[in-house]
Amino acid sequence: MNLSTFPIRILAERTGVPPSTIRAWERRYGILQAQRTACGHRHYTDDDVALIKRLQQRIARGATISKAIRELDALQHVINGVNHQEQSVNSQQWQHMVMELLEAINNFDTYKLDETYQEALSLYSVDVVTEKILRPTLVALGKRWPNGETSVAEEHFFSTYLRNKIGARIHHSAQSTGPTLVIACVPGEHHELGSLLFALSAKNAGYRLLLLGADLPLDQITPVVNKVQAAGVVLSMVNSTPDNKFVKQLDELAQTLDIPIMLGGINDVDVAFESVHLLGSDFSKAINELVDLIPLY
Repeated sequence: MNLSTFPIRILAERTGVPPSTIRAWERRYGILQAQRTACGHRHYTDDDVALIKRLQQRIARGATISKAIRELDALQHVINGVNHQEQSVNSQQWQHMVMELLEAINNFDTYKLDETYQEALSLYSVDVVTEKILRPTLVALGKRWPNGETSVAEEHFFSTYLRNKIGARIHHSAQSTGPTLVIACVPGEHHELGSLLFALSAKNAGYRLLLLGADLPLDQITPVVNKVQAAGVVLSMVNSTPDNKFVKQLDELAQTLDIPIMLGGINDVDVAFESVHLLGSDFSKAINELVDLIPLY
């Protein structure tokens, strides 16, 4: 599923079905899986576009909307059975690749690391690789850290590898016309793997990126934003908790810049931001929130 979402106006344009008709189908038949934004607006995905087009094909052949929906429901029941089997196979394959990556990182084996990563990309989309393989690898490394099972060198090894891969993707898609995001880690945050994985998803969604790495002083952000005319700033905070001083500084920065300032990596905070958008640690939800704040269309 494409991580990008869009309002009903775009859904209508891409399918040729008026918004009023789409809303009527939603009310009467419960079709489509609209997602609610933070503001309560209903957003849709490419899956919804595909569903409406399949309904249109059946209607064009003479079926009523209710019959077309029943036909698709019956077909989906069969597909779900097949998908369940495929999901089981995929889950085993994902777990195997995570173990292969962890072993390569532990042995500082660049060849094996790259071989596993390239194999994953040949089988799955970038979003799937990020969410199902790279992110679980990051979580596993994080769990090993407190017990001393993972060294600083291992994390730097993996971070450097990912940074190079993301840099290559940026280089090969330099003509992207999407909004530019500045992505960095907050002062004192030296773990940039999370921000790199988020950057992969953001890049795949269509954004242009400027990666500034770990431990970025907040006073460096404004000049960079002005020079590159960035549409937003995404900061990562993983291994620390924001205190009142940091909240005040970041809120002041957000109020100075006329663009969204987002903070990802943390879920539960005891302090309240006034002008900063919290993305949490779920990449899929974070990308959806990003698209709401900085639309690609």
